[in-house]
Amino acid sequence: MSLRAGDGSKFRLASDGIVPTWSSPGWTRSFRTDLVAEVAKDTDDFYRVASTVGGYILFPRNRIGQTGRTINQARGVDPRIADRFDLTLECIRRHYLDPLAENPLGERLAYYADFFSLFGDFDGYARFFLLDDLLTSDRSAVRSLMSGEPLSAFVAPAFAVSPTEYGEYRQRSIAFVKARNGRILQLGVSPEQSADAMHGCSVCAAAIAPTAHSRGSPQRR
Repeated sequence: MSLRAGDGSKFRLASDGIVPTWSSPGWTRSFRTDLVAEVAKDTDDFYRVASTVGGYILFPRNRIGQTGRTINQARGVDPRIADRFDLTLECIRRHYLDPLAENPLGERLAYYADFFSLFGDFDGYARFFLLDDLLTSDRSAVRSLMSGEPLSAFVAPAFAVSPTEYGEYRQRSIAFVKARNGRILQLGVSPEQSADAMHGCSVCAAAIAPTAHSRGSPQRR
């Protein structure tokens, strides 16, 4: 999809699943047998919950003349991120603090800096995309979906390495998606509609175009 900001800037956007279940063969082939068995249980309907609209977000795609990995691609291949959105959001938080500071996604976030500038600051970004439930109460840090504690470092591998760790990640991820679905429901969109049926981003798309214009500023997986 495309977005035109109030100043005429144009963006190409794509939806991305933000709650990996790590259930695809690309992930499980490197897991221990007991972890593969835990993932396969699909406890608490994790796959379905992760595929509701609260499990998706918009990221910029490459426009004409832009090259290199998109944010979607970069966060999926970096072992310090392993497709986790809590770690991605921490990279975004650090980008807003200092676009030149090093973080696993820093180079790609800086490449799309004009998109992130639409939201003013990190708090504006988090509020716009209804990510409040991933932040600490004072909104100064991102909470880990693995431990529940504020994130402070990027350690590889970032995926769960034991059934217990995966279970904790699954529980927190489900809670986050359900809470975000609740926030989306307040906008009048049913979270029971699958993100695929909504093209992965309808609620965000409906909100982002008029908001950016008015400011006049620029699954299973």
